Amino acid sequence: MLYIKDIREDKNLTQDDMVEKTGIPKRSYVSYENGEADIQLSKLRKIASVLDVTISELVENSKSDKKVIKSNDNKNDNFNDTKPNVKEKLSSIAETRSEYDAIIRKLKFADNVNLSEQGAPFYPLPVSAGTVSELHKEKYEATGFISMPGVSCKAYFPVIGCSFSDIIKPGDIIGIDFIDKWERLDPDCIYFIITHDQRMIKRLQDHPEDPEKLLCISPNYRDFPIWKSEIKVIHKVVFYGRLV
Repeated sequence: MLYIKDIREDKNLTQDDMVEKTGIPKRSYVSYENGEADIQLSKLRKIASVLDVTISELVENSKSDKKVIKSNDNKNDNFNDTKPNVKEKLSSIAETRSEYDAIIRKLKFADNVNLSEQGAPFYPLPVSAGTVSELHKEKYEATGFISMPGVSCKAYFPVIGCSFSDIIKPGDIIGIDFIDKWERLDPDCIYFIITHDQRMIKRLQDHPEDPEKLLCISPNYRDFPIWKSEIKVIHKVVFYGRLV
């Protein structure tokens, strides 16, 4: 869930004000605010700029420590729910050689990240379509660390798209594990895919006619093919849940 409407109303702005200031067509803006359509990172950045907040504040409703409830736990109480230990700590990032080395190494080799003691870092990079230049303009330091018993992740990210609703909803977070070899993919698993210009979560299976392609599958969109050569990185989604 995005908190565009809540923040807009707190700042006494109308939808028409936002349309005028962002240049986004009203129909599109309303659909973004209501969570009825996926929003491009560039448009999300325009909205954040007008509201004078960060993108992570549009995705996260609170900067305080948060409770994570697994998606199959419907009890919003204090019993038998898994509570993360979120430690607010920024990590410095090593410089790298190429654009994608820069992005991926920020996830894998952030300084002072000890997964066994501090949990997995949370990065405020929304899982949605976005260009490499947008990735570099966005804040990509870890803003906290999440540790949950029985959940082994290497990193967490917020979700803003609707392609996997009602399995993974806007406002959820995903936890990912790194994959070194992905020649044999499990069609029942969900993957976090990074191409040259997109970040998305999909199920994958071999293309029935072309061995150089994969089929990208999600509940709410038509299947589409993608060249294997276009895929820069694949991570496996091993957790999804809600920040409440």
